Parts: sequence; structure tokens; C-alpha cells
Amino acid sequence: MRCHDVGRAVDVVQRRIEHRQRDRGVARDQLVADLDDQLPQALLDKGANVNEAAINGVTPLMAAAYAGNAGMARKLLDKGADPAPMDRIGQSAMTYAAGEGHTEIVKLLLARGVDPNAVYRNNLTALMWAAGYGQTETVRALLDAGARSDFVDNRGKTALDMAREFKHLPTVAALEGATRKN
Repeated sequence: MRCHDVGRAVDVVQRRIEHRQRDRGVARDQLVADLDDQLPQALLDKGANVNEAAINGVTPLMAAAYAGNAGMARKLLDKGADPAPMDRIGQSAMTYAAGEGHTEIVKLLLARGVDPNAVYRNNLTALMWAAGYGQTETVRALLDAGARSDFVDNRGKTALDMAREFKHLPTVAALEGATRKN
């Protein structure tokens, strides 16, 4: 995709939004939401490379995972987005989704073949990311998908240790239940 094609796609989306604002008085927040949804779709329609990373290594799929935009994540995966790459700080789409508690995206990535026990930078797993941020629903989804709770990171900590450290009590309970099952 050439730069002027991207520019044209952005212009089209901006004109649509301006038209809606002028004719219907759409609130600014809705305009931003429309731009968030329409611009990526316009770029996909123009053949944008779904795996092209920004200078920091963040791919469109990572951005959608971090933002919790399951619809866009699904579209990107359908267009061939690779969930495996890591950015410059060693995060992937899965770790972003898990840490932010975007369970729907975690389940989507699991359904697309992401290993629930994949190990990322510093020997962290998606389960550890979810546990460390107290994302109990996401922890449960990962455990249901076969994530192991006995893995340790580079400091020797498990997901349970992380949940305890940050006093995420519902997450601790979920992980203790999984530990008893193992």
C-alpha cells in the first residue's frame, strides 16, 4: 500500500465523520470512536499490511489487544495478522490482552492457536500478566484453556505469587483453586 493511498483513506474517513457531525450533531466522543473503528477498516480495505509494526515494534493486533477492541482484533486475524510477534519491550498481543483483562480477545487468540503456556520476556506467561494485574476473569479463561500455574518467571515467582504480592484476592482464590487441582 502506497502512502498516498493511506492519505486518501484517512481523508475519506474524516469526510464521513465531518458529514455526520454537520448533519446530525454527533458528539465528539462518538466521532473519536468512529475514527477508531473506521480508519483501521479503511486501511484494511486499501490493503494495509496487517503485520507492519511501528518503530516500537507494536503491531496493529497488539494495539487492538491493548485497547480491548475485539472486533478489530478479529478483523486483523481474519486478514492474516500474526499473533506471535513481540514488541521492543517483549510484549505480544496475548500479554497485552491478558494484562488489560480483555478476556474476549484472550479467548480469540487462544482459538487462533496461541499457546496458553507461551513464555515471553523475563519468563512471563499470559497467566502471570493477568494475575499480576488482578484480571480474575482472564485468569480463569487461561486456566480453562490449560495454562499452567506452576511456571516461574525470572525472579522465581508464579502467577499466584504475583496475585498475592499485589493483593488481588479474587485472583488469588482462582489460582489457589487451580493449584489444588494440579
